[in-house]
Amino acid sequence: VTPGGIPAIVDQDLFDRVQQRFEQNRIAHGRPAKEDVRYLLTTKLFCGKCGTLMGGESGTSHMGNTYYYYKCGNAKRHGKAHCDLKAIRKEPLERFVVDTAIKVIFSDEIIERLIDLVMEAQQQENTRLPVLKEQLRDTEKRLANLLEAIEQGILTPTTKQRLDELEARKEALNTSILEEELKKPVLTREWIRFWLEKFRKGDVGSTERQRQIIDTFVNSVYVFDDRVVLNFNFTDDAKTVTREEVLGSSAVDNAPPNVKPFT
Repeated sequence: VTPGGIPAIVDQDLFDRVQQRFEQNRIAHGRPAKEDVRYLLTTKLFCGKCGTLMGGESGTSHMGNTYYYYKCGNAKRHGKAHCDLKAIRKEPLERFVVDTAIKVIFSDEIIERLIDLVMEAQQQENTRLPVLKEQLRDTEKRLANLLEAIEQGILTPTTKQRLDELEARKEALNTSILEEELKKPVLTREWIRFWLEKFRKGDVGSTERQRQIIDTFVNSVYVFDDRVVLNFNFTDDAKTVTREEVLGSSAVDNAPPNVKPFT
């Protein structure tokens, strides 16, 4: 380090005062001047009135406290004249979605159903592995029949050659099956259940745990004035549910009237 090695753009006094101001801004209100706030429902949260994606925003009270909200994108860009859905607090909404997901999805009945779906999807994804296993079963059956014939004294000039061929085929099929399983390990019911139990028993107060649950299981969330409608990923052809589908669903019809859990 060579002090004064190049000409200074600003004098030392001005530089020191600017650094002091930066430090004051950094420690103001006990937090950095600009926080990295993660809106966990981004791309999954929709306005129930107009169907527009809701985005994050923040506001500061007269006491200097910062609050975070989700607001209808239509209202943010064009004002209340285009959509009058009120903004909704970020933290309570995210926690509500996570708690509801855990309550609905992680019941014993649903966990077993999810395991069944994963097992079915797993079998459909690899079309070669079932064929190889069927060929192996056929080869083992032929081999067993040949050995039984040998035990009964039924021998021909080609018996030894046929035995060697079947043994070689069995070994080759076992190798091919192992290679396929190594490409994408086959999940057992026990492993899938263990993984789901980790979600059920994890710390839902953790932001990372909340993100995992929302990303994995929540399909879409619609916010209305008096209710919140959640849609979960239960099928392998899951898609984002439209506002029209939500308005026509039993979830809306069965929602309790005039419920405003968040303000």
